[in-house]
Amino acid sequence: MQKKLDYLERYWKKKTFRPLQEEVIDHYLQSKDSIVLLPTGGGKSVCYQLPALLYQGQTIVISPLVSLMQDQVNQLNKRGIKSMFFESIVDKNDLYRQLENARNGNFKIIYFSPERLSSTEFLNQIEKLPIKGIAIDEAHCISEWGHDFRPAFRLIKNLRPLFPQTPIMALTATATPKVLKDISTSLGLIQPKIFSTSFERKNIYYDVLHAEDKMATLKRLLINSPNESVIIYCRSRSKTEHIAKELQSLGLKAAFYHGGVEARQKKQILKNWKNDIYPIMVATNAFGMGINKSNVRKVVHMIMPESMESYYQETGRAGRDGRPSKAILLVHPSDKDRLENQFLSHLPDSKYVKQFYKKLCSYLQIAYGEGKGGDYKLNFKSFCDVYQFHPKKVQNCFVILEREGVLELRHMHETLTHLKIKCSPAEAIERVTQGDDAARILQFLMRNYEEIFSKENIINLEKIVDLLGLDFDEIKKQLSLMEKENIIEHQQSNTDIKLYWKLPREDNYTLNPFLIRTEENNKFKANKIKFMLDYAYEEFECKRNKILLYFGEKKIVTCLQCSAKSCKK
Repeated sequence: MQKKLDYLERYWKKKTFRPLQEEVIDHYLQSKDSIVLLPTGGGKSVCYQLPALLYQGQTIVISPLVSLMQDQVNQLNKRGIKSMFFESIVDKNDLYRQLENARNGNFKIIYFSPERLSSTEFLNQIEKLPIKGIAIDEAHCISEWGHDFRPAFRLIKNLRPLFPQTPIMALTATATPKVLKDISTSLGLIQPKIFSTSFERKNIYYDVLHAEDKMATLKRLLINSPNESVIIYCRSRSKTEHIAKELQSLGLKAAFYHGGVEARQKKQILKNWKNDIYPIMVATNAFGMGINKSNVRKVVHMIMPESMESYYQETGRAGRDGRPSKAILLVHPSDKDRLENQFLSHLPDSKYVKQFYKKLCSYLQIAYGEGKGGDYKLNFKSFCDVYQFHPKKVQNCFVILEREGVLELRHMHETLTHLKIKCSPAEAIERVTQGDDAARILQFLMRNYEEIFSKENIINLEKIVDLLGLDFDEIKKQLSLMEKENIIEHQQSNTDIKLYWKLPREDNYTLNPFLIRTEENNKFKANKIKFMLDYAYEEFECKRNKILLYFGEKKIVTCLQCSAKSCKK
């Protein structure tokens, strides 16, 4: 007991644990599995970080966001707890370097994303580490019934056979009873104990404001308390910038934050906000994860989130110091149609998934019965343009196929060379006899690409470099010369997606087993959206009760702390 408190004071400057923290830590130290459901700002990270100091080995933490991992590692290292995270891998040398650091760097806590677990080499190396604890942050991402499903989280189950005696702690701030059950099953947890506090945030006033002019309403909310710390959530990057400038024109100290902001600038913006130099932050919904600012007085949503989980998590960034705070949702009559069109219309039904799958196979030139074990590359925008698919709907189709084990998707950036031999085979053979570098390249193409005379092929320039001993610039020069001679035609394209095909193409035989689940999942997502619409537009029932019921808790008496008509004093 005393050692835990000593570490708490030494590294976190706290004299006492928050509710449930000590119970969670004690259970974990007994090498028992657990699911920890604590509110945003409830101190989840201490539950696995402090035990890592008490173990003689290392703790690994699987987290979905690089920015979140980076922030946690920076904080831990500042406290004197040696930690690292696996950065984005460019090549195998980077991976080996980082694995070497993990082995020999005396790190207590090691973070990585779930996508790492798709690599057999990574798993083989991690198995050699003295892992004594495993923590999964944002564990709701493993559940297809959650609000932020990430198929790669299903790979975490592969850790259990490697570390059968190591306790696993799954942590989340938002999970319904159905999601909690799915977390336990999907992770292969052994009789996990669930630690949870109430979802009720007693110091937050839940306010839904119906506004014909949201910008005018926002200005009225802020103008009388210009120095209060506020987060304003918007849907798009451009909207964050526009609103921040509008507020600045009133003399308010506002800044914007989104994924397009340069990393160094982000750091400065965040520092200014934390220090209340610019107390008003206008941001997209990715902002806030892992950021603990206690004095946020208002969280304002300009656009309705698509799920109660998202809304609860984002509003939970207000009032972490326990003082009265507000969660304000601005609603316009058109928001209902917008939300339904934006999310429901982009859920692919069975017919659409079948069409998408066949077009994808056609685009990648995968014949029936083939494809298994192959790597394929494509440009997302180009694919959508060719078949006039909506990008959001295509994205959802990829999620479905990855979830069901049809393929694995990796984001990447690479330039591809597409090439076809224009001349006849006889003319090509004659050109080869000249024996120069262009001839050697042409001979390589004829030997390695059977259909090179009939259609465009994606050419592996690296293989030409290795086999012919030419550098990239020389190869490109020779290809250009052959194009001028009308021997070949070639072009380059950028690719941003790499697909690993796990099952042979068998159309209906591949798809039919899971299409019923797809329809069920669509209904589930539709119900989430309908719940948010009911929360926003139903004016009588207590807003707090709606939130509690959603997460499986019992109703409370009329709260008198929300904008519902039943709670008016």
